[in-house]
Amino acid sequence: MRVLVTTWAWPSHCFPLVPVAWALVAAGHDVRVAVQPGGAGLLRRTGLVGCEVGREVDFPGLFRRMAAGLAVDGRREALAARAEVTASAMDGLVALAGHWRPDLVLFSPAAQAGPLLAAVLGVPAVRHLLGPDFGYRARGSGASAGEALSGVLDRYGLGEVDLLGTLTLDPCPAALRVPADYRRQAVRYVPFNGNVLEPSWVREPAPRPRICVTWGGTVPRLGEAAVGVPQVVDALRGIAAEVVVGDVTGDVAPGGAGVRVADSPPLQLVLPGCDLLVSQGGAGTVLTALHAGIPHLVVPQIADQGFNAELLTRSGAGRCLAPESCHPDALREAAGELLTHESYRSAAARHGAEMAAQPSPAEVVGVLEELTGSGSR
Repeated sequence: MRVLVTTWAWPSHCFPLVPVAWALVAAGHDVRVAVQPGGAGLLRRTGLVGCEVGREVDFPGLFRRMAAGLAVDGRREALAARAEVTASAMDGLVALAGHWRPDLVLFSPAAQAGPLLAAVLGVPAVRHLLGPDFGYRARGSGASAGEALSGVLDRYGLGEVDLLGTLTLDPCPAALRVPADYRRQAVRYVPFNGNVLEPSWVREPAPRPRICVTWGGTVPRLGEAAVGVPQVVDALRGIAAEVVVGDVTGDVAPGGAGVRVADSPPLQLVLPGCDLLVSQGGAGTVLTALHAGIPHLVVPQIADQGFNAELLTRSGAGRCLAPESCHPDALREAAGELLTHESYRSAAARHGAEMAAQPSPAEVVGVLEELTGSGSR
């Protein structure tokens, strides 16, 4: 079976698909990952075979445009920006598929060229969620994706295409799943951050509760955040804890009593030794904290993070502080509650155990084979 993976050349969009892609390779299938030009460095971190298609995309600029569009007009501008990326990739994808002839397309939710290509080829399209299904939740508000993609659909002679695909792979525990009418297959969440080294200090016992603070890899590159990591770190200095800061921009001064600054630490290696995570609430960050079974304080910066925070709070595994309420006393109060009330840790551990019991990527390969009527070939 030949599987073409379509995604964006951005870690938080590409890396969540890697465990399933490698499971397909290990089962004997042929896998290619198609990304925009400029994604070669990212692909090397996955170890998978890649192909560049379309034009290079300024992803920080794209994300800023989408976030601004969501804030102003609901969805129209965000969908238009996404449609431009889709349109720029389609010719290259169709040419690649004409040469290579994939049997199945695996795509990340924003990579709408995936289901469109599958429709052109007449093959199954499988959507792999990155976390809670914000796109499905938001689709009933404002403009439609089909309207934004009308030019692409007309160019390839396509009618209405289901952008949700034939099947959705969902790594979330039940408490973070969005009720939906599409076909869903649970898959075990396997954190992936590329070829990383374990920091030696994670093996050292912390003399005090350890709090990890990270704003992920996207928000720090979008410009000034509504609430910055230095502001959070300064507030947390006021409680008896060790603070580990995942700083990708160099905004946090190294050193200081009880503060350890690390450049982009791999969360799946750091969080098992922590007692609390404070973050922006990105999809991968939320799932990795649950995977580690630790409570989570979310200070959302953009729309999908607020959605993740809402579901996490309902699940009992964390709390949310809106940016406008994120003053030092509120931060310390929320962190203190999450550290001292066992119910939060118990809920996180329960959701983590549920995620670990879901079918592994290797087990899901059989489901994908059934979609194409193929075995390991």
